[in-house]
Amino acid sequence: MNANAPIEDCRRVLGEEFFRTADGEVVVRLRAQRVHDQSVAQLRALSGIRDGAVIAHLVEAGVDTETLVALALVPLVAVAWSDGSVKPAERDAVLRAAREQGIREGSGACDCLERMLLERPSAGLLPAWIEYVGALSARLTIAERDALAAEINGRAREIAEAAGGFLGLASISAREERVLIEIEAALE
Repeated sequence: MNANAPIEDCRRVLGEEFFRTADGEVVVRLRAQRVHDQSVAQLRALSGIRDGAVIAHLVEAGVDTETLVALALVPLVAVAWSDGSVKPAERDAVLRAAREQGIREGSGACDCLERMLLERPSAGLLPAWIEYVGALSARLTIAERDALAAEINGRAREIAEAAGGFLGLASISAREERVLIEIEAALE
């Protein structure tokens, strides 16, 4: 018999009694706060980011441990949406980039990415990514930052060029170029 069983029973009864007598709205807030705190702790452990504000922004943007990997693809999604819609060639290029980064079809990260390609993400997603990259960059060497910037900028440019232009000319629109510049600035 477990010597801690009476203590565990008391702990459970105490918790049940507290939540039974507490205001329902307070209980909902307490439980939501607990879920939020667990999400923050999980993202902090997985990402290595210690800046609480950055982690909180990621959680508020809907990022969890499964979708954190998709965050590497946010710049690509931002470029794809920059002209107001995602063209089939842009969608294919983003999904190809996801596969190359190890995101498996049917995974939570892939599902999240596909939703972002169908429904425009919130305006806060790219700023959350910019904060994430800033916090991450602080932990990297110059060579690592340069490699990360080259990869992300290269892939983002591929998305911008994927839909092509008229007769192959002006394949990157002014809106796409503005988003590319914003991404490049975040990676400097």
